Parts: sequence; C-alpha cells; structure tokens
Amino acid sequence: MPQVEKISASITAEKVTNFKNPEKTKNSKNYEKLPANGIPTFTIDYDFGENNAEAVKLFGEAVVRSMLIGHISFTIQGKARAQVAKKVGSGVPIAQAIKEVQAGFHNGDGNVWKPGMAPARKSSVEKERDRIKGLPPEQRKAAVEELMSMLGDLD
Repeated sequence: MPQVEKISASITAEKVTNFKNPEKTKNSKNYEKLPANGIPTFTIDYDFGENNAEAVKLFGEAVVRSMLIGHISFTIQGKARAQVAKKVGSGVPIAQAIKEVQAGFHNGDGNVWKPGMAPARKSSVEKERDRIKGLPPEQRKAAVEELMSMLGDLD
C-alpha cells in the first residue's frame, strides 16, 4: 500500500512581488499573471514509500542518497551558522567559534552530531555558573559569596 504524504504549497503576496521583479527572478514573465495577493495554500499527495527500501525502489539509490545528503547538509548549514553567530555574539573570536562549531559536528574520528539529535542542555548549575562568569568582577565576587553562603546553609 502506498505511503502517501500531503505536501503543502502556497505563494505569499511578498513572494509574488519578488517573482514578478526581473531583477530578482530570471523568468519573471512566467509569474506576471499571478494575483498580487498570492495564491492560497494547496496540497499535493505524493508517495515516498513506507520505508527506506521502498523509497529506493521508487526513486533509485542515487536519488535517495543525494536527497539525504542535501537535506542533512542544509540542516547542518543552518545549525552551524546559528551556532557561530551565537558564539561570536557572546565575544568568542570568529576563528575560534568556527573551530568549536566544526568540532561539534565532526571531530576527526567521526560524526559527533547526528540528524534528529537534540542539543545537549545545560544543567541549572552550569547556567548559574555561566551567568556569574558574565558579571562584572565586583558583582561576580558578591554573587559567589552569596552562593557560598547559601550552600553553607545546606549542611
């Protein structure tokens, strides 16, 4: 039995404007008759197969592999850009940020990140440590003293 998926498509008013602009779209004439307010969302039924083996039968191994690599590469690019931007935004030099992000995906011995893998979450202790590290020296000292005092009360 085919594994039919529903795929949604639409064209927003902003996209219509871009598509009709010859400076932004090579074949802008193809889009001239689109309504200015765009086209509503519609769905397309498509059979991807019930599993990977079926997908290979439907499309061929080379196509399935190519699509897999394309999708995972796209995901890695987006994650890597966001991670580098976050690191650089917090003061890490660009070269160091890039090196750290690269190591987070592949460490020379193999893949570190795998598709579908959720990022490691910091514990509340790690979050508090990072918060304190980001304070100016005088506030950091006071925060550490307060924390030590609170920890002393745990006995």
